[in-house]
Amino acid sequence: MNFWETATQLSGFNETLVDELNSKKILLIGAGGLAHPLVTSLCGSGLTTFDIADGDVIEYKNLHRQFLFNEKCIGQGKARVLKSKLEDHYPQTNISIIEKFLEEKDLFEQIPKYDLIIDCSDNFKTRYNINEVCVEKNIPLVMGLASGVTGHAAAFLNYANSPCYECIFPRNTNINEDSCDELGILTPVLSYVSSMVAMMTIRIILDQFTKENFLYRIDGMTLKTNQTLINVDNECFVCKK
Repeated sequence: MNFWETATQLSGFNETLVDELNSKKILLIGAGGLAHPLVTSLCGSGLTTFDIADGDVIEYKNLHRQFLFNEKCIGQGKARVLKSKLEDHYPQTNISIIEKFLEEKDLFEQIPKYDLIIDCSDNFKTRYNINEVCVEKNIPLVMGLASGVTGHAAAFLNYANSPCYECIFPRNTNINEDSCDELGILTPVLSYVSSMVAMMTIRIILDQFTKENFLYRIDGMTLKTNQTLINVDNECFVCKK
């Protein structure tokens, strides 16, 4: 019996497309709260070949939202344990890990090795660095972020004359750089955002993604999702330099 039989029964989705999902090299940056529902969705859809980068260790205060970890995992590296947990449940996985926080020089070294980057990091400096490298190397980038009861998801294909993360969130504006630890997070919001990120990732790999770039904003309390067209900022020093 095919492990993904219920998925491959869908109209327009078959074993050939599952093979296509796994033909690309994908790097997931961040193994925190967004990553857990995300990788579960990806693996459950047949995408089981990717790398995980994170230099953090597991803490008790995060277990409520990082549900693939438990108290026995505390103090261990997030990337290593996440890889192990996924391998237990999805023996088809082919996952490598990078157990460090990727600095700018690391990103320039690592990102060109991949066909697509998923950013689930939890700080703006890292996001800006990832965006810069992906734009320079023309690597598609899918991003998810969440705090409190709101979340955002966006995908940037990084083809010529397309917008980038800097266009919508220029770093010279006053942006709240607090993480989930400072602001708190309602766990279902993470699942909501990660589902959108997973579908964006799958659609890009299968070449079914629109050429237009949209930012999706999710309000967990009102259950409203706003879609905003992202336009190129002609003053952007990243994608217009």
